[in-house]
Amino acid sequence: MGIDDQFKSTIHRVINTSGTIRYSIPVFFGPNYFAEIKSLINNEKEKYEPILAGEYLTQRFNDTYQYRQKHTSST
Repeated sequence: MGIDDQFKSTIHRVINTSGTIRYSIPVFFGPNYFAEIKSLINNEKEKYEPILAGEYLTQRFNDTYQYRQKHTSST
């Protein structure tokens, strides 16, 4: 599901002003590999083609970790 860049995420940060130890717990969610990501906006032409969640995550991982390109391009 996407919104074709119609909305931008909010810039945010947390400042600890209490002087006590602050604990942070990250939460990650993993979509089903075969879940389709597609636009939720009804445009004549979508900005992005539909893609499977697993393929999208793999592409983003490969873009972030350049060393993987040597290993994945030969397969």
